[in-house]
Amino acid sequence: MPIKVVYENKAVGVTGNVTNSASEKQDFVDLTELDDSSIEIKNYGTLEGNNWLLKDDVLILPDDLASVGMGLWSEQMSDSDGAFDTPITVTRTYNNTFTAPGVTLTFDTYNDTYADEVNVKWYRDNTLLYDNDYTPNSSVYFCEQNVVAYNKIVITFTHMNKASRFLKLFKIDDGIIREFYKDEILGLTINEGISDTGESLTINTMNLNILSKSSIKIIFQRVQALKVYNDNELYGTFFVESCERTLNNYNLMTYDLVGMLNNNTFYGGIYSNYSAAQLVADICEDLPYELDESLQSETITGYLPIINSRDALMQVAFVLNAIVDTSRDDKIRIYPIPGYDSTNVSEIGNDRAGNDSTEVTDAPVTKIELLAHEYVPNTQTENIYSGELNGVLTSTFSNAHFNYTISGGTIISSSANHVTFSGTGGQVELNSKYYDDKQTIYQSYNPLNTANSIPNVKEVKNAYLVNASNASSVLNRLEEVIYNTNTLNVNFLLENEKVGDYIQIETEEGTKVGQLINLQYDLTGNIIYASATIREVSDGN
Repeated sequence: MPIKVVYENKAVGVTGNVTNSASEKQDFVDLTELDDSSIEIKNYGTLEGNNWLLKDDVLILPDDLASVGMGLWSEQMSDSDGAFDTPITVTRTYNNTFTAPGVTLTFDTYNDTYADEVNVKWYRDNTLLYDNDYTPNSSVYFCEQNVVAYNKIVITFTHMNKASRFLKLFKIDDGIIREFYKDEILGLTINEGISDTGESLTINTMNLNILSKSSIKIIFQRVQALKVYNDNELYGTFFVESCERTLNNYNLMTYDLVGMLNNNTFYGGIYSNYSAAQLVADICEDLPYELDESLQSETITGYLPIINSRDALMQVAFVLNAIVDTSRDDKIRIYPIPGYDSTNVSEIGNDRAGNDSTEVTDAPVTKIELLAHEYVPNTQTENIYSGELNGVLTSTFSNAHFNYTISGGTIISSSANHVTFSGTGGQVELNSKYYDDKQTIYQSYNPLNTANSIPNVKEVKNAYLVNASNASSVLNRLEEVIYNTNTLNVNFLLENEKVGDYIQIETEEGTKVGQLINLQYDLTGNIIYASATIREVSDGN
C-alpha cells in the first residue's frame, strides 16, 4: 500500500499580496499569471532555434492571448552560447512580510528549456537579506534559501540552457511542494474520533516520523497543511503542532482542522431563528467545511458567549444533533448523527477481527438533566462605565447586552458581548440593558432504574443554544448514548470504516454491534490494523 505525505512548504498568505514587474516582456504578457497555479503549460510553435519539430503536439499561437496563460516571455532570445545580451530581471514586491524556504521557478517544462544561471536577492524593505547564485538543471527548479520576513525578491536571469530561446517563465512559487514516500516515512499513526454525546469536538491527530533524503531543511509552518494519501486515497489533512528535528529526522505532532478552530476566537451573540448555515459560516470563516444539505435550512435561537471557534461550532452541532469530523477529508464535515439501522452496518467477520477485545462498563446513569435557556430582554439599565476617559476602551461581558447609550463619548462598535467606546478627556457615562437567562431543566429517568439503583445524575448545563423548541430532540439523542454504558475496545483490519459508522464485529463473546467512536491505525505496514472503540447498541445475539 503506497503511502504519500504532501507538504506545501510555502509562504502563507502570498496569494493576492504580491506585484510582479519585469525589465522586459512581450506585449501579450500578464505578469499576474506568474502566481496562477492553474496555468497549463502548452507547447506553442515559435521561430526559436530547433524549437518547432515535426510533431503533432506543437500548437499555433492564438490571435487572442488574453486568457491563454503565457506567464513571462522575454523580448530577447539567448545568443548562440545561450547568454542574454542584457540580463532579464523579475521583481516581486509584497504587501506584507513573508517567510519561505526559497522560491520555485517553473520554466518551459514541455521543451525542457530553462535559465541555467539565476541570481536571487531577498530584501526586507531596503535591507538585502540574501544574495545567491543558482544553476538550475531542470525546468522546475527550487532556489533554496530559508528566509524570514522578506517583502521583496529580485530574480535575475543571465543564461539559458539552449541557444536562441526566449526566457519563458510560467510560475513563481514562494516555497516548495515536498512529497514524502514510504522510503522516507518511518512512522505514521492517525487517531480519529468523535464525541458520542456531542459535548465536545474531538481533534483528529497524526504522529509522523520522516527521515528526509533531501539536505534542504524543512520549515514546517503551523498553518500549512500536510496531506496524507494511501493508495491515492486521501487519509487526512493535518497541521503541525510541534516538530523535533535531529539532522534530517523529523518527528511531527499534528492536528486537524477542528484543532485549527481552537486558534480562533468567536465573538458570539444573540440569535433568533438565525440560519444555521450562516452561523456555521461565521464560525468557520476561511477554513474549509461542508454542512450537510439536510441541515442547511435549520435555524438557531439562543446565545453564544465569547468562546473559541471550536467550542462555538460544538454548540451549534449539539443542538443540530450533528457529527463534526474531518476523517479522510480536507474539510470539516458536519452531518446528522446516523441512527442505528441494521442496513447501515459494516460487517467485520473472523477474517478481519482481532482475537482480543475488552468491554468497559461505566456506572449506570439514573437521570439526565438538560438545561434549556430562554434569553429575555430586561428593561433595567446597567452602568458599564463611569469616569474620565481619554482614549479607547473595550468592555466584554459574560452575559448578553443590548441598547447601549453613551454621554461624553462615542460608541465605536458593539455586539451582544462587547462594546468599544472612546472619550476625549471628559466624563464618560456608558449604559446598556441586558438579557436575563430564564432556565428550565428537562429531565429524563433511565427506564432500567430499580429500587436499588445508586443515584448518578448526568447534568448538561453549558449548551447555550438548547431551548424549548429543541430540548426534547436533544434529550432523546442523549438518552440513546448515556443510558447505554457499554463500550468495547477491539482490533480489526481496516477497510473503509470511519468514525461515526456502525460495525458488527465477531468477538470471543459473540457478535457485537456498535458505533465507532475512535480509530487508531498505522499506515506504514502492508496492512492497516486498527485499534477501535465502539459504543455498543446491541450484542447481536
